Amino acid sequence: MIYRGYKILYDYHTHTVFSHGKGSIEDNVLSARKLGLKAVAISDHSVGHRAHGVKKSSLKKMRSEIDRLNEVYEDIDIYLSMEANFTQNGSKVDITLEELEVMDFLIAGFHYSARNCNAVRNFIHKNNKKEGSPSLRRLRMQNTDMVVEAIETNDIKIITHPVYGAPVHMDEVFKACEKRGTLLEINCKHDEIGVEDIKAAMKYDVGFVISSDAHASSKVGRLERGIDRAIEAGLDMTRIVNLEKA
Repeated sequence: MIYRGYKILYDYHTHTVFSHGKGSIEDNVLSARKLGLKAVAISDHSVGHRAHGVKKSSLKKMRSEIDRLNEVYEDIDIYLSMEANFTQNGSKVDITLEELEVMDFLIAGFHYSARNCNAVRNFIHKNNKKEGSPSLRRLRMQNTDMVVEAIETNDIKIITHPVYGAPVHMDEVFKACEKRGTLLEINCKHDEIGVEDIKAAMKYDVGFVISSDAHASSKVGRLERGIDRAIEAGLDMTRIVNLEKA
């Protein structure tokens, strides 16, 4: 697919009926192929997502289906990922080593339905810009430490919809991503990160990826909103790993 002079290569953040999506794995693959994408990832919500998490018992079934589809469709690479939640426990993401073994890579972000992640306070403060509030300062620091430690101790490929769902010190997140080579997602469903956030991130040596965050197969690969946002921010488009000049 070509939009505003750029060819979209892949979409690494899509959901299916195994979590919060409406289509099957194959539905997402077919949509990606229709747009001429070279690759697509199935990145359903992790087991720890209380509202829409994938069932642990489904992981091997998903792996088998993706392996089968990779044999069927030789013109596209299909990956199994999972959108983990940041958490205060252990490794700071709610993924076990057993679950990681069946995945090709990991992505992670904040969600209100996750456990042990300041979810209630994050929801209360989601639109609170009062930097002087002691409770907000503490919350922002806790969230920042959580994300930075998660990036530093896990092999996270993409931070999904940064700044969505929790107040954080984004400069510290950008620094951690720069150090570890973790990509920042420009999300087309949540409009995160925004234009001003992209401008702030541009000061750091970080890569970007645009994702649909598709919850319906018809949305897979539809990255126009993210491309528009990147252009508006003045981002050097060569820093977006899943685009190339048409």
